[in-house]
Amino acid sequence: MTVGIGAICQSGQCVLMVADMRGSFEDASLPPHEYMGKQYPLPNGFNVNTAGAKVICQSMASELYTQIEKLAKKRCIYHDHIRNAVRETQFLEFLYRVDHEFRFHLGTTVAKWQKMQKTTLGIFGRHSSGATNGTRK
Repeated sequence: MTVGIGAICQSGQCVLMVADMRGSFEDASLPPHEYMGKQYPLPNGFNVNTAGAKVICQSMASELYTQIEKLAKKRCIYHDHIRNAVRETQFLEFLYRVDHEFRFHLGTTVAKWQKMQKTTLGIFGRHSSGATNGTRK
């Protein structure tokens, strides 16, 4: 279980973030690790605290780093910039994992699947009578 806390200080000019360093694993045969990183520095003075599956947390922190780094040229960084960076990070990590499942289970990629002809995929639920899901057009 990750324990984290944050506090706004210096009249809202700073945030203090703290997290424990102990990592535990779903596999009970693995002992807890006493010094697991759960905080990562990001560009432009930002930081991130993580909790959850370590492999996903590290991937998310790495991609978020890339997204925040793109904001370096902005004169001012606003809430929406950060929110959009987080959303893009979530999307790219999800797409990476879906693409892996496509490769593993279907032997193709999401990009190749999207380019397939609709006739290749077949039209599900259509009958020769032109009815779809039991209703006529």
